[in-house]
Amino acid sequence: DVYKRQGINAEYGGLALLSMSDSGCLIQVGVVHLKEFLEPEKQQILWADIEKSCKYYKPTKARNQRSNFTKIIAFDCKRQAKLVPESFKSYSASAIKLASQLCKTIPESYEANYITAFTYPEKDGKLMGHCDKVLGWVVLFSLGCTAKFWIKGPAMKTSLVLNFESGDVLVFNGGTEYGIRHGIYSIVPQTAPTFLPETLNDRRVSLQLRQTLRNDNTRRTY
Repeated sequence: DVYKRQGINAEYGGLALLSMSDSGCLIQVGVVHLKEFLEPEKQQILWADIEKSCKYYKPTKARNQRSNFTKIIAFDCKRQAKLVPESFKSYSASAIKLASQLCKTIPESYEANYITAFTYPEKDGKLMGHCDKVLGWVVLFSLGCTAKFWIKGPAMKTSLVLNFESGDVLVFNGGTEYGIRHGIYSIVPQTAPTFLPETLNDRRVSLQLRQTLRNDNTRRTY
């Protein structure tokens, strides 16, 4: 049990959880953290496919001083369906199916229509707190260095800071009505697994597969 090995029993980071299992924890309704979801070989495959996909997108930096990241992938899943690697589709399908076993409001399957990937540098990598305001399920993978990722939902009295490690997955709904605020405080130096390429020794990479049923944003500022 991953959580017991970390000394986590009735509480997770001081926050009472709704439920836990060997594979993950239900932080609040509609928010599931899957610890060590991707084994080393799958992390290697996922990173290789992310690198290959970067050639289809010109990197763009964060648009404000409270965030520090670079977007390296953006796929429209309908228009660019043939470009989406099989690992993106199969790993996200497995993740949401597992998350659905921990939370009844999460469907067993979903169809992502937008995929993005971001790199966060070891030095000053951060993401300002926000609610996505995009109705639909999100599967978020993490590779490389550990992120101090915080999350706060309406049912939570305080925010929870996760050690979002390489191979972990977070599943949640980004809709306005779900009110899931989240962000990244920092990237932990020298925490990338040794089985990943040296390219990831000084950064964290996130891969996000999003379902968009309704977008309430007029302008994204982060």
